Amino acid sequence: LFDALDNKTIDEIRSAFDKDLQQLISDLRQEKRDERKIRHGSKPIHTIFKRIFKSNRSLDKQVIRDGKKEIRLEQEEEGVRKSLKQLLITLTRDRTTLSKGQVTELKKKARELLLRFATIVLQEFKAIHEAEVDVETQEADLTTEIKEVIKKSKGNSKVCEQLQAIISKIESHLRTDFYVAKRMLDRAKALEQNVNGRFVQAKEGKKGIPLVTEFPSGMVVLNVKNKKLVALSPDYLLGKHGTGTGQVGSKFNQLDTSTKLYKVLARELSPNKLQGGRVELKNLDTGVNVGKDGLISVDDSMKWGTVHVEDVRGNPMNVVYTDKAIPSTSLLNIVLVGFNPQFGMNVDKDFFVKYSKAFNEFEGVYAVLTMFPGKYAPAANDKTFWDKHAILKNN
Repeated sequence: LFDALDNKTIDEIRSAFDKDLQQLISDLRQEKRDERKIRHGSKPIHTIFKRIFKSNRSLDKQVIRDGKKEIRLEQEEEGVRKSLKQLLITLTRDRTTLSKGQVTELKKKARELLLRFATIVLQEFKAIHEAEVDVETQEADLTTEIKEVIKKSKGNSKVCEQLQAIISKIESHLRTDFYVAKRMLDRAKALEQNVNGRFVQAKEGKKGIPLVTEFPSGMVVLNVKNKKLVALSPDYLLGKHGTGTGQVGSKFNQLDTSTKLYKVLARELSPNKLQGGRVELKNLDTGVNVGKDGLISVDDSMKWGTVHVEDVRGNPMNVVYTDKAIPSTSLLNIVLVGFNPQFGMNVDKDFFVKYSKAFNEFEGVYAVLTMFPGKYAPAANDKTFWDKHAILKNN
């Protein structure tokens, strides 16, 4: 569940838990001081008031009352545990199918349940502590009453010895109770240390989503300012316009590795640019020699060579073969569409397994459909455009 919550929520839960835990430790320290006084024959004023209020209740009734309280808390704890378990299943197994609003609501519920769970644990701890204090108060009162009887029985040494033996047994119990109180205080301190350590571990263990995440499937996810994601296949994009392909079209030049591709995309993509269902980023000046610009006007074709018509992906396209060097360019065009899991090679599921965060928790997720260097050109089936333009290709 810690993995399903953000750091702000973890801090809120930790703050609330620490506040209650510190109060409990303070109470335990006070009881420890009180027990020292009780052992030396004095009784703190607040234990006297506690005795007055409980004077009409027998010890047996008090034990029954405390027992019922502990049983109720245990039942409530079990109910919260079951709810947390079900919530954990929903937030992990089914999270990719939930909307952003549903995930937010589940996180809110997780926060409430964890706070309730922390409160119950502390109440259970305090209930045990209060039962101990009740017994200790009863023992101290009994010792005081016996000492009063001894004063009145000084003429009967045998009775005094018997009563003194009873006091010795009670004081032995008090010493044991004092040990128990100290152990409870140490346990509370350990509880605080362990819980704080778990909160810190959970918070520090939360991995921020890096700029680039590569997956074994070959898919890559770019994190755009923690607001939007972009999925792409570097092998496909670089291969499509690589120098080794015989396919007609613009070729990449210095943009020939995945690292260079990520660097360009990270610089050019921003949350503001990624709006709508289809995004066309045209003629981006990268400042880098990304490739060659082989797009020319048919009117200028005579400067380069003779126009030929070739079939490109089922569409006729003007091609000019030339011996001249095709001009280099820093212009880049990127076309993105809304991410479709059907074509994502399970990258959305891989991403969730790695970061415990689903795609639908971001403002938007896109996929790079295509990208190419040079002046922007529409798809090969745009007859109006390609009747007036041609692609240069070296002999």
